[in-house]
Amino acid sequence: MTQLFTPADLTRISHLQPDGWQDVMTFFGFYLEASFCLPLKIENRDRIVAVGSLILHEHTAWLAHIIVDPEIRRKGFGQAITEELTSAAEKRGRNIQLLIATEMGAPLYERFGFQRSCDYMFYHEPVHGAAYEPSQIRQLKPADVPEIFTLDRRASGEDRSTLVARYINSGWVYAGSERGKVRGFFLPKLGEGTIVAQDAEAGSALMKLRLAKTKTAPVLPAGNSAANRFLIDSGLKTRSSAVRMVRNGDDPLDHDMVFNRIGGHLG
Repeated sequence: MTQLFTPADLTRISHLQPDGWQDVMTFFGFYLEASFCLPLKIENRDRIVAVGSLILHEHTAWLAHIIVDPEIRRKGFGQAITEELTSAAEKRGRNIQLLIATEMGAPLYERFGFQRSCDYMFYHEPVHGAAYEPSQIRQLKPADVPEIFTLDRRASGEDRSTLVARYINSGWVYAGSERGKVRGFFLPKLGEGTIVAQDAEAGSALMKLRLAKTKTAPVLPAGNSAANRFLIDSGLKTRSSAVRMVRNGDDPLDHDMVFNRIGGHLG
């Protein structure tokens, strides 16, 4: 019933595009190309009626883009693809599994043993701010990469270096000096403009830089009070929220270090 998603399927999923989501064809193109992803589909009468993907890190896995054709929901297709993804993760030794769900979708995942970990706050899109690049912030250099991997692992509790390495050709770090220790980083091409920092000073400075360079709406954990306060003080307002969920263990996320998430498929 569940099959591997193939390149030929990319042009067959436009009818699954949820309102308000980024282009799902782009994401499934990424899942097909990345060796650490496992995209799946379910067909019914030669029509793709459900899709989803597994994203494998060293010890954890994410369930991403589980979408069911709205014309045939409540017929078990969402349950079937979720079962297959969780089983595939466990067969590959990734017992701790994570996902982000809408409030409507969360009860389905609770039936599979997922527990609510925290909320993500979605803000309205900002207006471009004034140019902002203080002396503590500089462009990312190859020598910064090990410190970026370390910071990301501390923040996420996961080894996402294979993913992060794909996006370090451009970005900024908060270092305090030319040779100073990296206290935070901003990777504009990684998802929604990922920001990870070890403290509020570095994180807030990088958030201000992000507001100056992109109109993409900020999304971050509700538990990062310093980051949420910064956005509210900057005049932004929240518009919605989503639920981060974890299965078979505790969520390794350090809320206080995430100043902008990667995306709904990776936290």
